[in-house]
Amino acid sequence: MKDDTILDIFGNKLTRKDLHTSLVETHEEITVAIFEEVISREGPGLIPEGAWQILKEVAHARSRLVPFLSFAQKTDNVIVEIQYLPELNDIFRCLETSVEYVVDNYEELGKKSDFHTSWTKDGIKEVTKLLLQDIPSYPSQIMKSDNIRVSSDTLKLTKNMFSLVLYAIMGKKDYDRFAAESRLAMKTLARYQREFIQTDKKTIN
Repeated sequence: MKDDTILDIFGNKLTRKDLHTSLVETHEEITVAIFEEVISREGPGLIPEGAWQILKEVAHARSRLVPFLSFAQKTDNVIVEIQYLPELNDIFRCLETSVEYVVDNYEELGKKSDFHTSWTKDGIKEVTKLLLQDIPSYPSQIMKSDNIRVSSDTLKLTKNMFSLVLYAIMGKKDYDRFAAESRLAMKTLARYQREFIQTDKKTIN
């Protein structure tokens, strides 16, 4: 994706929304655009509608995971304030449904992707269960302190499981293209974010 395109998306959102929301929504829009570009190279109809819906939902959830991950790089536990709990719940709900799709279509997806050589059905289910096990405790945590603590390892592993879902659905070749192009695009977005902050939130170039 061209730098100018990323700047246009980000700048457009900044005129109407705060920095946090603009970053999250730009991340998602870029991700979906790269999905479409990579998949279209292989011809229309390659990915079933149900799988395409999962890809879009994962793009949405991964984008909302980004701010939490930025804190996870600096501490063992991320403190999540009560107003962000719905976002966190949506992320884990998407993790559950997307992993369920992979497990339900394990054999069919295995014809295109070699993920099954490293992951068994039970292994995928066990890791997902581990990631979701703390969710029932969130309400009681909030009652005590108006926030919750989420392990940084949980957030990082959640990102990895989303990557597994993408890999399983897209196949190695398309996933590798997506990952490479996504890394470049996100580096560009991070640069524009830094410029925006350094220029006192007035302009980005």
